[in-house]
Amino acid sequence: MWAIPASSVTLMPGFDRPSATRRPWLTGVAATVAGAVLLAGCSTPDTGAVTDELFPSASAQEYEPGPNVLEEAGLGGYYGQALDWRECQGGLACAEVVVPRDYAKPGDGEVVLSVARRPARSPEKRLGAIVVNPGGPGGSGVGMAIDAQYYFSKQILERFDIVGFDPRGVAASDPIACGDARFLDDYLAADATPDSPAEIDRLDELSRQFAELCSAKSGEMLPHLGTFDVARDLDILRAALGEEQLSFMGKSYGTFIGAAYADLFPERVGRMVLDGAIDPSISGEQLALDQAIGFEEALDRFIADCNRQTDCPLPDGVRAGRQTIANLLSRIDARPLPTDQRNRPLTEALAIYGLAGGLYDDIDGWGFLRLALARALEGDGADLLFLVDLYTDRTPDGEYASNATEALVAVNCFDKPAGPPLAEVPALAREWGRKAPIFGPYLAWSGLPCAYWPVHAAEPPRPLPARGAPPILILGTTHDPATPVKWARSLAEQLESGVYLEWQGDGHTAHGRGSACVDDIVDRFYLEGAVPVDASVCPP
Repeated sequence: MWAIPASSVTLMPGFDRPSATRRPWLTGVAATVAGAVLLAGCSTPDTGAVTDELFPSASAQEYEPGPNVLEEAGLGGYYGQALDWRECQGGLACAEVVVPRDYAKPGDGEVVLSVARRPARSPEKRLGAIVVNPGGPGGSGVGMAIDAQYYFSKQILERFDIVGFDPRGVAASDPIACGDARFLDDYLAADATPDSPAEIDRLDELSRQFAELCSAKSGEMLPHLGTFDVARDLDILRAALGEEQLSFMGKSYGTFIGAAYADLFPERVGRMVLDGAIDPSISGEQLALDQAIGFEEALDRFIADCNRQTDCPLPDGVRAGRQTIANLLSRIDARPLPTDQRNRPLTEALAIYGLAGGLYDDIDGWGFLRLALARALEGDGADLLFLVDLYTDRTPDGEYASNATEALVAVNCFDKPAGPPLAEVPALAREWGRKAPIFGPYLAWSGLPCAYWPVHAAEPPRPLPARGAPPILILGTTHDPATPVKWARSLAEQLESGVYLEWQGDGHTAHGRGSACVDDIVDRFYLEGAVPVDASVCPP
């Protein structure tokens, strides 16, 4: 789970921020972070619509909330708080939830979480609330609630409140701060595949500075940004909402939050969907390598699809197309491309980041990536830089609209053990380059800030069985670049009550991306408690 010039695994967890948002393409690019296991297929029509064969007989389960536990050791005041709702953006209601900064010392400081609720459109038919997280780490759940119509069907919006929260340290929830916009620009643009002592020294200096700046500006928060603290916050939010059980949708890194919650509070799990899953049992190094391979495979599929389009700027054949892209990156490394932004050329690191951004979404992202590559091959890096700015929340005035990049690095570096020291990274980059020639070296070097991080979680990565939880629906996408499908398969096996559904598609995450099969199963799960057959498959 490293992360440098990217925003993810959780994309890398180097590239995951985009993972979670399906924004309309008019306001940006895409919205939104393979094993050989054969899963039992299901009889579905070519349209991908759901049939009852996906569900065992008597699969609909009664929605029976468990006990409403409002008292935790030393936390009664937090669990008993009432929310002061006020009208805010788009007809939503907004409030703040107060949580302890340190759960081991509840009286030693507080964190104020920003929360937004989109009320059910038919209050008389309301079934409860679905709390949402779009991923990151660093993604805004408040933003996901505001854009709920892009995530959920009309049926879900009719009967459920959609509640988003910004995790501690993120967006509007006591956000951490590290460098200013100029520093982040330098950090993201720095050569992330250094091939000279001077370039290595520069990347090492920026990585060290990132850790030092975060420590200087947000040192009190850094030890308390871990995913398990966020999961504990989620239970206080559940109680403040008056929900006896937590119904939840987590995408990408949000699946880690959901799995951690289920493991901590299995009896309080309601209807939980984890889409584009992270494997919590593996190291940050393995996560980054898996992701590099995932993006490499997605690039091959993009090139093959590009060859079928009339506007493809690449030569025929995956090998030839890949070589063209590699040659382009090599030229950019030697001489960055001009863009439409003054004094901000497209470096190789930015080009790789933009390339990854376009691979997130085959529906819209691949089309824009074809245009961006065509323009770059002509000597103009503006469109690839646009993808970078979209995914890092950089605004036209040169500022960053959120602290997504800072939060991404901070959470990743805390949750997983320290990254390898500088002396070991060149060999690691060469090894990963053999397995993932374009993305491997980039993600190997991207873990360098974690080598200087001042604090790490005491607990190593481990499986999260969530023993005693009701069925939890895990979604995997066969060709997901940011969260490889083997992670979803692994999480479904780890969870004692995990039920796995795989969509044979491309791009990041499965729900809300065009599969009627997936969307109908998710709707029935939330609305009826209907649990599909484990290891079901939805067609492309």
